[in-house]
Amino acid sequence: MTSPFEQPSPHQSSFEGASEDFHLFENSPSTLAGNNVQYHDVSSHYFGCPTPHQLFMNDWQAFTECPPIFDDSSPGSEYPPSEYSTPSFHKIQQSRKNAQARAQSSSSTERRREQNRSSQRAFRDREKSLREGLRARVEELEKIQKEISSSYDTMKAELSTAREVIERLQKEKEGLEKKCDAMFMSKTAQTCSCSRSQRQAGQFYDPNLDLSDFCRTM
Repeated sequence: MTSPFEQPSPHQSSFEGASEDFHLFENSPSTLAGNNVQYHDVSSHYFGCPTPHQLFMNDWQAFTECPPIFDDSSPGSEYPPSEYSTPSFHKIQQSRKNAQARAQSSSSTERRREQNRSSQRAFRDREKSLREGLRARVEELEKIQKEISSSYDTMKAELSTAREVIERLQKEKEGLEKKCDAMFMSKTAQTCSCSRSQRQAGQFYDPNLDLSDFCRTM
């Protein structure tokens, strides 16, 4: 019987038997299924996860792979709600969720950064290709310009030479005309029939011919 000054423990509230009945089942793993008897070593049977107290005192990140913990609102919980419903445990659980959210955000940020880096590399490659193509085109145009300039200089020199030749021939022509006029004037007294119009038509005086055939067509 329980003393009137002694409150029944949660263990005894789950059984109709006396306290010794609790001790009979205390160390039995089978008591974990379907009742709330065993309080002292829940963590060793909960997939190797630490208790909230151990979790709070040590590294809470080790708990990230553990399954969700039941709270007081979960009816028929396999494990004692009181072990997993403390404010410190909820704080740890929230910290775990925050860490997972930060990890996902960090992963998304890193993916975006990698996409940006990839886009920047592609842009730089494209820019480099365009610059190289433009440089090659400029070099080609400069080469064509030099060829045109060289051809122009050559043609200019040839034109200057042609002008000099034309000027020289013009002077020679003028000299021949003066010579022909002088010869014509000297033969006038000998009744030369070669007129200026005939000379302009290509008829010149030939001193080897007789005076009667004084002019002939060249």
